[in-house]
Amino acid sequence: MKKQTLILILLLFNIQAISQINPCTLTGGNVYIDHNNAPWMMNATVNGMSTYSYAWTDTNGVIVSTGNQTPFYTQWCVKITDNVTACDTTICQDCIADTNAMCPCIMIYIPVCGCDGVMYANSCLADCADVPWTPAISNGMPGGFLPCNQPNTCEVEISGDSILCNLGNPIVLQASPSATSTNFVSYYWTNGQSNNNILTVTTPGKYCVVATDSSGCVDSTCFTVAMNEIDIYSVPNPAVICKGDSIVLEIDPAYSNIIWATGDTTDRIVVYPLTQTTYVVEAIDNNGCDAKGELTVDVLYPPFLFIYSVPNPPNICLGDSIVLEASAGFVNYYWFNGMTGDRIVDFPTQDIWYMVEAVDSNGCVVKEDIWAYVDSCNTSVNELFNNQLKIYPNPTSSKVNIELPKGIVANISLRDLQGRILHQRKNVFEYYIFNTKDVSKGTYLIKIESTEGEYSTKLLIE
Repeated sequence: MKKQTLILILLLFNIQAISQINPCTLTGGNVYIDHNNAPWMMNATVNGMSTYSYAWTDTNGVIVSTGNQTPFYTQWCVKITDNVTACDTTICQDCIADTNAMCPCIMIYIPVCGCDGVMYANSCLADCADVPWTPAISNGMPGGFLPCNQPNTCEVEISGDSILCNLGNPIVLQASPSATSTNFVSYYWTNGQSNNNILTVTTPGKYCVVATDSSGCVDSTCFTVAMNEIDIYSVPNPAVICKGDSIVLEIDPAYSNIIWATGDTTDRIVVYPLTQTTYVVEAIDNNGCDAKGELTVDVLYPPFLFIYSVPNPPNICLGDSIVLEASAGFVNYYWFNGMTGDRIVDFPTQDIWYMVEAVDSNGCVVKEDIWAYVDSCNTSVNELFNNQLKIYPNPTSSKVNIELPKGIVANISLRDLQGRILHQRKNVFEYYIFNTKDVSKGTYLIKIESTEGEYSTKLLIE
């Protein structure tokens, strides 16, 4: 039980840490009012796959519900938070009438004034339009009411320092009506830290306030507090690379106490992302203030590249041709024998290694290779070796065992892809062991020469 409790505490700490380090705004949130249920229900949803928490509040900032669905009430607000990333958003009822809503309201005449300035026959119709309202005022005549006032001009503003110099040092934000606005009677900060017009913050983030005046007019606004931003320069620029490539990220060396999210502490780093990755760096500027920067690197994936041969497998008799065709999806093809195009025809006179370099529409380069084997066809040497020759293990990281066909005496050599002999043994009878510990990782060719003919095969050293 103690171990489980510790894990839960660590998880909660990590979520809180994410919230403090990476403040962000949740996108895709919306509220749908379902008038077909009794009572009417409000549903808060988010586009995406994650876990969310919900806090529905009244005009006093009191949380009245924590589910994603709650019965309709006037002057509603909901804060939606992603529990994984801590990104959040707040959606509130406003004075924009929903003219498409269809509601089964009783046709009674007890008029109310919506905050949009429209007189509704009763509060049900105003609620159906999702508009905050107040009771209409009688004009002193039986059944008579004063016309509704036009919507009040209510506009809330936030003032304060938008740059946080040092983490933990407080900044005071103040919400107040604009010069043309009516005064407000309540303020609610949607991060829940305060219920008046003053908010003290110590971490970067987006802070929002919802203000309500005496007539029920509601307005909201947000204010972003950020750290000093560090410019990150990249090579290449823009920060888009092909799969397998590296990218250089660099900041001004005048910063001190540099630390990247990768753990690096220098002003210049080289990284090899395999997927889209956001790199974050924190440092201290010349004024002693904390600074932070981030850059997202996009990684492009080219199509897969294959080489098809005719015949298949690529074994031919001396004097015959071989057709090699690279898979589609690229704009240019370059073969190492000087040919171009996705399809080539060649007449090799000996075992040969073909490589093609293909370039896609984004400029990403992919390489693929294939070996072609040439036999004099005066003997069945290829068939003999294919059926009886054993080379194992392949791939290898140490020794390679070679078992020749019975009765065969041969010269065995290990060659690189340029044909240079790295190791050779003559007059091998039936069995030999290569030790590859001093050979670099890569692709090599084992060539076997005997009185019956020549045979080559590929060896991969890991």
